[in-house]
Amino acid sequence: MKPLFIPLKAEHYDAFDDGSKVNEYRLYGPRWNEKNCYPGRPATLSRGYGKKHRLSSTVRDFSRQPVSQLPESVQATMLALYGPGEHDIAVIGINVHRSAHGYVPVRTPGKEVDCGDA
Repeated sequence: MKPLFIPLKAEHYDAFDDGSKVNEYRLYGPRWNEKNCYPGRPATLSRGYGKKHRLSSTVRDFSRQPVSQLPESVQATMLALYGPGEHDIAVIGINVHRSAHGYVPVRTPGKEVDCGDA
């Protein structure tokens, strides 16, 4: 199963990285819906589109909500992004994978990673 790729602005990536953010909000539509964002699906959080900063994660849950039912701080952001009106928003719950030594790195099939001397 191919992981869901979620590119993020630096501030949102960093919030997932430090654990202060657990949900991603996207405009509901062909890419961000129940069919593609189902619980249990692997996901890759990326700081932008580069390959240097990525977090391995899993979709925890998914819901479709009108902007008016979101927290006020999120409502303001959605209105700034998508304009006035009642838009449906995909609320994607994300669990970032962590190990005893930090994060589980994202592995690219066919690419070897040199971890140095452990």
